[in-house]
Amino acid sequence: MKVFLFNDTRYDYHHGCSMTMQSLFGALESRNIEILGTSPVSYQWKEETTIIKKIAKSDLVIVNGEGTLHHSRTEAFYLAEVAEYCENLNIDSYLINSVFSKNNKKLAEKVKKFNSIYVREGFSQRELKSYGIESKVVPDLIFYDKFVKSKKGLNKLIVTDAVSDLPLIPDSNKILFERSKDK
Repeated sequence: MKVFLFNDTRYDYHHGCSMTMQSLFGALESRNIEILGTSPVSYQWKEETTIIKKIAKSDLVIVNGEGTLHHSRTEAFYLAEVAEYCENLNIDSYLINSVFSKNNKKLAEKVKKFNSIYVREGFSQRELKSYGIESKVVPDLIFYDKFVKSKKGLNKLIVTDAVSDLPLIPDSNKILFERSKDK
């Protein structure tokens, strides 16, 4: 089986995104699924002939929704439009590992065209249901892989962050960086 993957979040240079993609690649490869290619996060894929050709050669297309489908953002529409494009080619498309929050009906109508939808939490599932769209809740893909525990005990503070490009969430990266210097 051949698959094309949308919303490759490794390009965000965020550790959690990289681990999620590693989990997704591992899950597909363990099932002998060939990954024909990926499209980066927030990419305007419709004008990229290489991507269009790879979609046409695919048995199915997977969209890694991550945290992209919220507030009817332009990037959310880029991903949602994959479903209709694939439908016109008779290629199944799946939205996985996604949130769906505070979106308008126009986006919901596009998302409805995915063959199956898998969200990371119940809030997204309820919002989809309010538009008459069925989905299943499954854990975030980051939990698919096994984490290797360090054999050596480290008594250090670990700081993480969240991808935040909207004013809806205060930029935690700077705050966490400053806190990491506290002893």
